[in-house]
Amino acid sequence: MVKLNEELLRQEYIDNNMSETKIAEKYNMTKYEESKLLNEYKIEKHKSDKELHNNIKNITQEEFYDMYVTKNMSYEEIGKLYNATARQIKRLNTNTFHCKKTKESKSINQSNGMRNYIDNNFDEWYESMLSRKKAVLDKYGVENVFQLESVKEKIKQTNRAKYGVDNPMNNIDIRQKVSDSLRSKSMIKFNRLDSEVEAVKNKENLEKYILSLDEEKRTFYGIAKSLNYSQSYITNKVSEYGLNDLVKYQTNTSHYEDELYEYLLSLGINRDDIVRNYRELGIELDLFVRTKNVAIEFNGDYWHTVDKVGKDYHFNKSRICEDNGIRLIHVYEYQWTDPIKQLILKSIIKNAVGLNDNKIYARKCEIRELTVNDVIDFSNTNSLHQHRNASTYLGLFYNDELVELMSFGHAFFANDRSIDSEVIRSITKIGCTVIGGMNKLMQYFIKNYKPNKILYYVDYNTHNGNSMSKMGFEFKSYSQHGMINISRDSEVTKKYGYAFNRNPARHKEIKQLISEGKVSTIYDAGVKKYIWKKEEN
Repeated sequence: MVKLNEELLRQEYIDNNMSETKIAEKYNMTKYEESKLLNEYKIEKHKSDKELHNNIKNITQEEFYDMYVTKNMSYEEIGKLYNATARQIKRLNTNTFHCKKTKESKSINQSNGMRNYIDNNFDEWYESMLSRKKAVLDKYGVENVFQLESVKEKIKQTNRAKYGVDNPMNNIDIRQKVSDSLRSKSMIKFNRLDSEVEAVKNKENLEKYILSLDEEKRTFYGIAKSLNYSQSYITNKVSEYGLNDLVKYQTNTSHYEDELYEYLLSLGINRDDIVRNYRELGIELDLFVRTKNVAIEFNGDYWHTVDKVGKDYHFNKSRICEDNGIRLIHVYEYQWTDPIKQLILKSIIKNAVGLNDNKIYARKCEIRELTVNDVIDFSNTNSLHQHRNASTYLGLFYNDELVELMSFGHAFFANDRSIDSEVIRSITKIGCTVIGGMNKLMQYFIKNYKPNKILYYVDYNTHNGNSMSKMGFEFKSYSQHGMINISRDSEVTKKYGYAFNRNPARHKEIKQLISEGKVSTIYDAGVKKYIWKKEEN
């Protein structure tokens, strides 16, 4: 290895304009050692990002918008005007201005891209796409190689090696990045400070931070709020570093109830119409909207496990509410603290109280038969239960946009062998109410696939099934015990995720983890079972 002397350092750093990091890597030394040489040889350092930023810190919002959006200048072009790099200009926009180019200006920059190619050569592109599909089908027996079990397993192996879990979304760090991204896309200013990042970087930093807080703030919620992280992320970090003894478990979850209360107010519901801690039915309901006969119950991950409330607690509350003409919506903490599922829950609540003004009539929609690749993203971003494979996917499209999806498959777990079909998923796009949508899709399936009996499970946690009879379904029974496992251990979280469903193949292992206190189980309100039968001639 060539020794880095003064002449060579001047050549690399000044003449070749190499960064300190690149020089340190090239000559197998630490950045600190290389920095000491710069000082020793009295070589003037490059301007720092902070010094360069002084050139652009006085740009106003209006000036930046005029350059970036109106004049369609690139970050590099703006940087040249202010003696700054494109990266610094991009950071300035991301952290301060949040300006976005219009579709028109974007299309100018993408004029030679794939979108333009498809628009101008659609027939050629479409034939090429069909040819590729046929070649894959002939060779592998599927239209897309990602449908192959060997490929799926390879993806899982890669994810395990890279993230420690089968699905990257089960990795708490990835979930936090998704959360941050969603906040950013929602135009919420969310600039995490360096001190907030450092606080969770290792055990020593987090321990020091927790101890610096007032005692009443040493709760998972208090720590998460002060550091701008989600509570589930902080809960897992505390568990991972073995700092649980420093954190107080909260005796209530009123802060989340407050969030739900504020959301109801934001919908325009009168404050006097919302009753908190409603007790007139002999049970306590966190929120009750009198004028809508809708109640909301917030269920915390710690206090609503089976060892705290038993198996039937949530189911019994739903039954009592249903018997009294009230629709009860259960909101579980592990769902509410998930940014995607929170949006879905808000949409469910908005529809339940009848305040969704984005109403679409099914008669104005077109039915299309879809493939699994067409629906995975839609299912994962619009359903609390995410995607599940099926044999038939039917989509309802309004103005060429998918707004409702129903999927069907064989009823594998039905006790009645005469049931030949099951509704696997019924999903409406967040923020939409499709009037008559379910019925239109159901009638299409009945007409074209000619089932004898159809099984439909209604999620009793959020719905009561009141509309099922209008589609010809008959109520059969309740299933009281849906369940979810909550991790209390960092190693379990890395393997299974923070919240995970039953896993029959790992039943003994999970049972052992429960006995060791590393996993807790929540029994939810279950489902309601409905059957549609073909009319006999």
